[in-house]
Amino acid sequence: MRRSEGQNNNMKIDDLAPNPEDGLLIELAKIKARLERKLEDECKINMRLQVNTKGALSLYGIRRSPITLYAEEWQRLLMLESEIKTFIVAHKSELTFTKRKQRSIY
Repeated sequence: MRRSEGQNNNMKIDDLAPNPEDGLLIELAKIKARLERKLEDECKINMRLQVNTKGALSLYGIRRSPITLYAEEWQRLLMLESEIKTFIVAHKSELTFTKRKQRSIY
């Protein structure tokens, strides 16, 4: 490391050593990623799809009662995925979020 004239030459060896907090931050990021993957897997396990007697698709595991829509309604809803996510982010302060464990995508 070069020092130009006028710089302080009182640099300590500790100033060049890696910061132990950096290792902790890296480890914390790894743990966070692992927990998010685990929560995502749990959400997938707890939810299931079923065709009801009228031929509609019911999604179980989000609410006490299933969310039931016909196939074309699900298709229209899924086409709006990015708009729904954008709307949720834009109106986050106005929305109420349940206290259930959920993966945060926002």
